[in-house]
Amino acid sequence: MIKQEFSRKKAEKLGRRIRKENNRIDKNTLIELQEYRTSHKESLAAIFKVLQRSRTKVNRHSIVTYRVKRIETILDKLLKREKTMKLSGMWDIGGCRVILKNNDEVYKLRNEISKILNIRKETDYIKNPQ
Repeated sequence: MIKQEFSRKKAEKLGRRIRKENNRIDKNTLIELQEYRTSHKESLAAIFKVLQRSRTKVNRHSIVTYRVKRIETILDKLLKREKTMKLSGMWDIGGCRVILKNNDEVYKLRNEISKILNIRKETDYIKNPQ
């Protein structure tokens, strides 16, 4: 299988095709969606490494994990829950998580991360729970 690069335009086209096929998703569409999912793994692995290093400055016993959203969940979100969302706008295709002891550690880790990464968007669910 050839690794594909996914531009925003290509992801949007894939999302439109998924909506058009709806409950009869073609095998080739699923293959392309799988390639789109896995195209995020390299970026996630890089962030995972940053979190692994940063968390030791806050709590060396903390746990760091990452995941890529399952195909079924992507399809459910596009076809049922977020019917107008573009696939390229689905910001939670992949994610990292750090399990810490308390909220103070969360803020300390956030400060450590910001020394290495440019945080473009942040939602504080401690101060503003959903």
